[in-house]
Amino acid sequence: MITSITSRFKEAFPEVTFELFQANADNLKKMLESEAIDFALMSVGSREELTENYELLQEEELFFAVPASHPYCRQNPGAELSEEELIRSFSCTHLLLSKKGTANRTLADKIFSRYPHGLSSVSEVNGMTMTRELVAQGVGAAFIPTSCRQEEARIHYYALRPRLVRYNVLVHRKNLVLNQPEQFFHSCVVNYYS
Repeated sequence: MITSITSRFKEAFPEVTFELFQANADNLKKMLESEAIDFALMSVGSREELTENYELLQEEELFFAVPASHPYCRQNPGAELSEEELIRSFSCTHLLLSKKGTANRTLADKIFSRYPHGLSSVSEVNGMTMTRELVAQGVGAAFIPTSCRQEEARIHYYALRPRLVRYNVLVHRKNLVLNQPEQFFHSCVVNYYS
């Protein structure tokens, strides 16, 4: 998404500097409040985390990704997994969790807080590509959003019941009056998700 939007943006506004960087939602919110940035694309675990200055772009489901070689997958080749079954069957499995402060981690932590003795070992991983590869290599299991899911024989994806979703949003700073380049960027992002 970002590559197509930035190339369209640079074509339409070659004289405008378009700065891209990656940060967790908490840091992006602080930067918006201090007016250090105009926009932020972010994922949040609930809409209550946001102010009124956002647009919902997409509700995105997270899946529990397990190495296909895991004994549970051979015995349970289905597509769904309850929270209780996740805790019962994977309490001794190494978990690959996103870093604290991310929507994925917030949602995972909510599940595990309801089952306080449910975790054996955890690694924090920064980046879905690396997480997916670690799952495929049998290192552990992880929560992976739909947009980062890749079908391959080495990973089995389970939808959780109840569904686990994050919200992808476009947030802008308070009192932002959009100039022409910002209007173009805004429309590119919204159109990408519609």
